[in-house]
Amino acid sequence: TELICRFKPDSTITFVNEAYCRYFNKPRESLIGHKFLPAMPLEDRKLITKNFGSLSVEKPTNTYEHQVILPGGEIRWQQWSDRALFDEHGNFIECQAVGRDITQLKQAEADIRKALEKERELSELRSSFVSLVSHEFRTPLTTIQSSAELLEHYNDRLSDEKKQNHFKRIQTALRRMTQLLEDVLIVGQAEAEKLKFNPQPMDFVAFCRDIVETLQITA
Repeated sequence: TELICRFKPDSTITFVNEAYCRYFNKPRESLIGHKFLPAMPLEDRKLITKNFGSLSVEKPTNTYEHQVILPGGEIRWQQWSDRALFDEHGNFIECQAVGRDITQLKQAEADIRKALEKERELSELRSSFVSLVSHEFRTPLTTIQSSAELLEHYNDRLSDEKKQNHFKRIQTALRRMTQLLEDVLIVGQAEAEKLKFNPQPMDFVAFCRDIVETLQITA
């Protein structure tokens, strides 16, 4: 399956194997004795020129990757290993190149990077959420504790109205804690990809009033 070719310094091809012809969908007679460089993005063409120019007697081999555009328009990734051949006087006479298609490998690498980035974002979100929830739990707990202590120690001095207000504070704080726990479950469902999008109508005025009431009681 390796693509093998040999070419002179002026890029004239002197040999191609069957896999090379099959990959580029070209007959051998249209390649031997001719110059052929597949279509590719400009940056990749510059990379090939740079790598080819770096071959020398001291460093006759190199390996690099680049994209090619096949006749049908499909973009594929290839990895090539070049070896320059020199005569006894050190003159560059020919280059042999062995290549292989690494498109699937590149796609797998991209998928892994994407998955790692997603995991990093989820980890940061999880840490931020845990920190936020931990902080948010302190407020209703403080409210419950303060109201419970007032009812315990000053029950005989409090009017029925004030007692009722403290009971309401405790109930509101408990609802807040319940909502926080539900939020934690929602995040867990989202991470497990079990969260379904199911929008529902809401009473926006009542929602805002609940927020104001919670803040007023806490204050």
